[in-house]
Amino acid sequence: MNENKTNINWLIGNYATYHVADAIRITSILLSSFMPETFLKVFKSLNTNNNTYDKVATGNMESNIKLGESEVLFKRIEEKK
Repeated sequence: MNENKTNINWLIGNYATYHVADAIRITSILLSSFMPETFLKVFKSLNTNNNTYDKVATGNMESNIKLGESEVLFKRIEEKK
């Protein structure tokens, strides 16, 4: 029974991760005309080619992909003291 619980937790974690990554993919596509450099960085780290407006629907992200290296999307704004 403990093994089944572990499998269920693993499936739930993968399901959630997939949908979060897919939501980030869709958001990046929709914002790409406003932030093209950020869009490219996001798709590089998501490691997917589904990056066009006709692929905006949920569930169009490939499964079993390995995420690439993430990089800073926005520079930190330092407050002057």
